[in-house]
Amino acid sequence: MKLENFTDLNAWAVEQWADAELGDSRRTDRAIAVGAAMVGNPGASLPNIMSGWNEVRAGYRLFAEEDVTHSELIKPHTAATKAIAKNSSDSVVLFIQDISELDYTAARNIEGLGHIGDGKGRGIMLHNCLAVVPVPGTSEILGLAGQIPWVRGSDRQNRQIENISQELLRTESEGEIWSQMVESIGEAPQSDSMWVQQMV
Repeated sequence: MKLENFTDLNAWAVEQWADAELGDSRRTDRAIAVGAAMVGNPGASLPNIMSGWNEVRAGYRLFAEEDVTHSELIKPHTAATKAIAKNSSDSVVLFIQDISELDYTAARNIEGLGHIGDGKGRGIMLHNCLAVVPVPGTSEILGLAGQIPWVRGSDRQNRQIENISQELLRTESEGEIWSQMVESIGEAPQSDSMWVQQMV
């Protein structure tokens, strides 16, 4: 979705999650409601963005469901981004990979985090791939073409904690995660277009 059309938060949330397969249509509806509330106030906690305690509890229940995973929540957006890239009239689309660190060092009660920064911090690594049409002065961001959260250097004790998402506990090396993203993007669908994968 283009930024200038980013005015109706509920319509945006419907585009992001209406096709999410979360095991129950009520979960999909809840994901849309929570997503719209979050994007309206991205720096706030769930209790501060929902309209009442019942809504807060419903949000926490949603995130506790086994079917509500990061991969399922991100899938509609990444699929839409790749579809836009495939149908783009521009000859070149850049797929730019980078890693962010989500720092939860201060949150001592969160279990199962890995090492970040100089090894003294605790958090989650987030491997992102942004699709961009490179036009000088007016480059257009198509969206996220992929995103992989993972834990670096998680110790043996963390791996024995049952409530950690298995999505995060990866055995691949960091290089293999970069390669996995490249494979998931694939190649340009047409001979007259070029998909360029960049790693920064």
